[in-house]
Amino acid sequence: MEKVIVVGGSVAGGFTAYKLAKNFDVEIIEEHSHFKKTCSGILTDPINNLIDIRPSIIENKIKKFRIYAPNNDFLELKFKKPDIIFNREKLNEYIVDIAVKDGAKLRQNTKFIKTQRGKVLLKSDNKEFSVNTNYLIGADGSLSAVAKSVDLFLHRNFFLAAKSIIKMENDNTIEVYPHFGCFSWVVPRTEDEVEVGTMSHYTDSQAFTRFLQKFNNQILSKEASIIPIYSPKIKTYKKFNNISTYLIGDSATMAKATTGGSIMQSLTAAKILADCIINNEDYEKKWRAAIGNQLYLHLKIRKALDKFKAEDWNELIKLLKDEKIKQILETKSRDNPYFIFKMMFLKPSLIKFSKVFLRNRNFF
Repeated sequence: MEKVIVVGGSVAGGFTAYKLAKNFDVEIIEEHSHFKKTCSGILTDPINNLIDIRPSIIENKIKKFRIYAPNNDFLELKFKKPDIIFNREKLNEYIVDIAVKDGAKLRQNTKFIKTQRGKVLLKSDNKEFSVNTNYLIGADGSLSAVAKSVDLFLHRNFFLAAKSIIKMENDNTIEVYPHFGCFSWVVPRTEDEVEVGTMSHYTDSQAFTRFLQKFNNQILSKEASIIPIYSPKIKTYKKFNNISTYLIGDSATMAKATTGGSIMQSLTAAKILADCIINNEDYEKKWRAAIGNQLYLHLKIRKALDKFKAEDWNELIKLLKDEKIKQILETKSRDNPYFIFKMMFLKPSLIKFSKVFLRNRNFF
């Protein structure tokens, strides 16, 4: 049976291992003893088409959503199907667990070092050792050691991300502030705890500090990380040292540049990667066909939104209160941004924002 080494017990790595475990000798290499991830745990309803979520990892379900403008005006939406708020660490554990139950092996506290001819070099308990493998999957995050080891760590830029859990009574409504940093949020976890966070460019490194000052509440935890900015130029496959090497998830910059979300994209790409390895198909071509255009549009929208001024946001939020527009926003998946064009068709006054998009000459 051919060997697959998956580096990273992430959603992307664990789900790929799960999809391959019945056909290959799969081993998950995780550098840490835990599966901690610094990002908000929000899933939209289409997740149910990819994986069954264990109820024990769900912390909350939320149907109300508010988007705030700089002038404190806001748009309130009521989703037909609730957003699922979950514990991200438990989600990672759950996905790795189902992979192990299907036959994958898990090796924790083990660091990937580099590839050798037909082997990967690993380190555990200060001892280096090698493992033969046919396939190597880099699911080891934004600063992927796998990508670096095979000269695929190119065309990379990052957002700064930070979050805190604070004590705060709430009305079980997600709040977003798209004008604060690149994107800021308040997500209820329980009746008296919320997660507050920001995503920003490096040039606005104090965005989280400023946002947190809005809340005079007890801080229970604070974390920070980086989020990859999707790169259309990235390469995600290479035959190196006689090993077929693939990148997936954050290692492949598969994150939405609008909000930093990547779970749906990682799960979709994981299924594609497993199918391509099993059927000897072109992974690069397949994942780009499935989610590449979507990620590219998120990137272009981000570049345009970065040009927005306060008055642009104020006017946009006002226009989005149209009932026909609200109906689209309340029913369409936020992972697929093509509904924007339908909104412009239904409300032509939104087209005036094309001038803002065109400030970025490379939008189209």
